[in-house]
Amino acid sequence: MFCSACRNIDLVIYGESLRDIQERNIKALTDILREYKDEAVVIGAQGTALSTVIHYYDQSFGFAEFQQIRNLMPWIVKFTFEAEEFMGIDLINIL
Repeated sequence: MFCSACRNIDLVIYGESLRDIQERNIKALTDILREYKDEAVVIGAQGTALSTVIHYYDQSFGFAEFQQIRNLMPWIVKFTFEAEEFMGIDLINIL
């Protein structure tokens, strides 16, 4: 999915699979959405972790898309939610 050796989201590399990373980050995001309901929130993330969150909401985001963003860092992703319901995503290239 996000690296040529680990397109399988369940493959464990360095003690954690991409699915583990995704589940941990989606839980944290859900907790933040609950705690800061109706507020604007800015979150910083490492590229792989961010990619797993994007993939959670947009299954078409995979290895090829991850490869494309590697040279765009820093990169802004705007997720829009109403309460905990995902409404949309904007991918913003600043370079």
